[in-house]
Amino acid sequence: MNLIYSQAVCHTLRMNRPARRGKSPKIKSSLSQASSKAWLSTLPVVIIIFVSLSVYLFLRRGYYNTYIVNKVLGSTAAILAALSLSAGVLTRWNPRVFSFLARIRRELGLSAWFFALLHMATSLLFLNSRFPLSWYQEELAPFFAGIFAVAIWSILALLSRHDNKSSLSSSLWVFIQSTGARLAFLFVLVHLVVMKYQGWIKWFSGLTKQTSELLHPEYPPASLFVLLILLSVFVLRIVSWLRSRR
Repeated sequence: MNLIYSQAVCHTLRMNRPARRGKSPKIKSSLSQASSKAWLSTLPVVIIIFVSLSVYLFLRRGYYNTYIVNKVLGSTAAILAALSLSAGVLTRWNPRVFSFLARIRRELGLSAWFFALLHMATSLLFLNSRFPLSWYQEELAPFFAGIFAVAIWSILALLSRHDNKSSLSSSLWVFIQSTGARLAFLFVLVHLVVMKYQGWIKWFSGLTKQTSELLHPEYPPASLFVLLILLSVFVLRIVSWLRSRR
């Protein structure tokens, strides 16, 4: 598994390395402007993913409410994380097309973390009828996988935010960030698969029927598309590793 994640040094929440003391105001201003431009470049990507998922789920389900929004929040977080992890490999393969992803992969990772927080908060606070206490007791694996992923991302973000005051060495900082990012991505994948695999089997078996909450059962579940995107991270890294061995 380490081979798959080699070179993925905190792409999900890639922050600047601990800064040296004594940065001039001019350098700080330049960094601030670069960060603002990166966020402006990230915003269209986030909007496209969120709107696309929203439209698809509305067409498949036939309605759009807090429950559907919550699905979109979780799926958006997963896709943004996958893009952040894949940015380096894609850029090396085709810089002309994908170089912009490498420039904003930090912001993509932070956006994934933010949407994951919203997804978790919405599930816990606003969807009690859908996810009562008994649901969490029965679905411990996906619940804790999601909690662990968000917790790890939160720690990485907090650590990076205060990196100017950190006494960690550069090598230790990279180790913590990269290891944490790998674990968080695995937990996201576990969360998705354990929650959705039964629905995927049912759909592939042709057993999914039309109901008041499902207008078009013939449409694939949106989570299947998310799974394919997440698995593509593994494929990209394996192919990249094989090419580097030549």
